[in-house]
Amino acid sequence: MTRADRGTETGAGQEAGAGREAGPAGPGGTVRQEQPARPAPDRRLLITGGLAAACVVLFLSVFIASHLTRTSGQQETVHTGEFERIEISAGNAVTVRADPAADAVRARWELSWSLLEPRVIEEADGDTLRLSVRCAGLPGRGCGSSVTLTVPHTAAVRVSAGGAVRVSGVAGGVEVAGGEGAVEVFDSAGPVVLHTREGAVTGTGLAGPAHVSTRNGDVSLSFAAAPSEVRVSSRDGSVDLALPEPPEGYALDVAQRGGAADLALASRPDSPRTVSVTTRDGTVRVRPAGDS
Repeated sequence: MTRADRGTETGAGQEAGAGREAGPAGPGGTVRQEQPARPAPDRRLLITGGLAAACVVLFLSVFIASHLTRTSGQQETVHTGEFERIEISAGNAVTVRADPAADAVRARWELSWSLLEPRVIEEADGDTLRLSVRCAGLPGRGCGSSVTLTVPHTAAVRVSAGGAVRVSGVAGGVEVAGGEGAVEVFDSAGPVVLHTREGAVTGTGLAGPAHVSTRNGDVSLSFAAAPSEVRVSSRDGSVDLALPEPPEGYALDVAQRGGAADLALASRPDSPRTVSVTTRDGTVRVRPAGDS
């Protein structure tokens, strides 16, 4: 073999061994191993990651926009029908006024929102009317709603609110499920059921049975007619009851852990009229109506 042939053979051997790593030497010479190729990136993972990043950016954009584009407005609605019960739900304050001459339920809504305006929802179910507000459900600040209602005098009213509640002149009964805010009921001839988490409860000119509970807040109830039953529960707050004096009196039951009790009315255990007061920390006063 000539020198040129040996050079050609050596070059071919080098080309054949390109891309190989040297392995252990065998009897026949050096053995080279193939280097494994790198796997291609999974396109599905890339697409999923890109979509997740886009969703995060979109969420943050809507969240920031909801804090920068706050809008408020009013809306008035009229609801006709022979409604004996009206149920109202609002995120903030609710005011209800009864009008003996009212021939419809009239509502004036104070609304606040970001990006998309909320909708007032009306649901009529027989003699029951339900009014509420539906928010858009976008991330960030939600919508706010307060309402002032005029209702027929004889209707019963149920209120669910996150803020203060004020009801006056309703004869058919009042139910309140409050959040944070005072609850006030005036001149109600029917039964009242009032619950709130944080806030004082005041009732004036009441004439029916009353069930009242609050976690933190004072309770003050004044009756224009002798009630058949009064039940009051307050964890932290004083209780003041002003009651007319019927001949049969009241069976009084007062339970308290801290605070003074001033019972100006004597208990009549055999009376069908019952008054029950429970408080953890706060004074309790039960007095005849008209006494200050």
